Amino acid sequence: MSAERSTAIFKDATVKKETEQDGQIGRLCSVVQISGRRSNLVYIGWTNDSDSRPIVVTDEKRLSEEALKSIDSFRKSRLPIKSVDFSALTAVEFSLTGEPVDFKDTERHKAEDLVCYSVRTSEGQQSISLGELAVLKAIVEARQDPWQDMGFSRFTESVTAKTMYTIFVPTNENPYNSGMAIIFRPSIEGESNEIAFQLFVRQTLGKLLLLDEMQQPEKRKGYIAEAARISGVESEGLLSDMLLALGVVEYDKQGPNSSQLARRRIRTRLASLFFENVDPTGKIISDPGDYYDIENLDLQVLFNLAEKMLLVAENYLER
Repeated sequence: MSAERSTAIFKDATVKKETEQDGQIGRLCSVVQISGRRSNLVYIGWTNDSDSRPIVVTDEKRLSEEALKSIDSFRKSRLPIKSVDFSALTAVEFSLTGEPVDFKDTERHKAEDLVCYSVRTSEGQQSISLGELAVLKAIVEARQDPWQDMGFSRFTESVTAKTMYTIFVPTNENPYNSGMAIIFRPSIEGESNEIAFQLFVRQTLGKLLLLDEMQQPEKRKGYIAEAARISGVESEGLLSDMLLALGVVEYDKQGPNSSQLARRRIRTRLASLFFENVDPTGKIISDPGDYYDIENLDLQVLFNLAEKMLLVAENYLER
C-alpha cells in the first residue's frame, strides 16, 4: 500500500468539500499554495465570530485586519509559503485522539492501521480516521515551513512570531485530489499552537506504538525499536527497586532491554490494581501513551521519531 492511498475517512458525516467556506477569518493558522490555482493563496484559520469555526478562504477581503497584518509581516520576512499538492481543501480542528484500529495482515497483503480522532468542522463535531502512512507523513511535513503568525500580541520592545502548526492529509471525498487541513487551537489566545500540536503528535505516535506492542514479536512493524532508540531507557527508580526487592517483578539484568521490560511489567502490575482493561498477556490497553518515555520528548525529538516510524511503515507495507 502506498502513502498516496492512505486517506482520511469521515465516519459520521461529510464536511463541506469546496475550498471556499462561509465566514471571515479572524485568526490565521496557515497560508498555503495549492495545486491547480494560478495565483490566489489559500488561507486557513478560525472565523472571527463567537463560534470561532475552522474555515478556509481564498479571498483576502475575507480576512480580518489582524489576519491581514499577519500576512503582511510574514511576506516581509521573506520566508517561503508552504505548497501542498491538493486541488481543494477543507479545514477541521483537532479535538481528541481516539482509539487505533488494527487491521490484520493477510497472506498476500500487508494491512495499514488507522488512528481515530474527534474533530470540529464548520458543521459541528465529527469523527475521522487517518491511515498510519498519511498521518505520519503529515506530521513529518508539518515540520517544514510552518506558518509564523504575529498573533494578537501587544506591542513590546520585541515581538516573537508565533509558530502555527497545521497538518495536511488526503481525503476520500470529492473532488478528486482534495485534502483536509487539520488545525490546532492555541491554549492561550494570540500564542503558538505548539502545545496542542505536540499533544496530537505524542498521542498519535503512542497509539501506533500500542498497536505494535500488541503484536507477536515476529509480526511487529518495528516502531518499538525506533521509539526505544530515540527516547532511551531511564533507570527504574525507587518504586521499581522496591518492587524488584519484594519479588513482585524480576528480570535478568544482563539481558537485552532488561530495564525496559521491567518497567513495563511494573506498570502492568500497578495498572492491574486499578484497571480492568489489562489483556491476558499483561499488556496495558487503556492509555499506553507513555511507553518508552515519549511523554518526556520535546517536539523536535517527536518529529525525529515520526520520521523514523514513517520509514519503518513504508518499508513494512512495501514488503
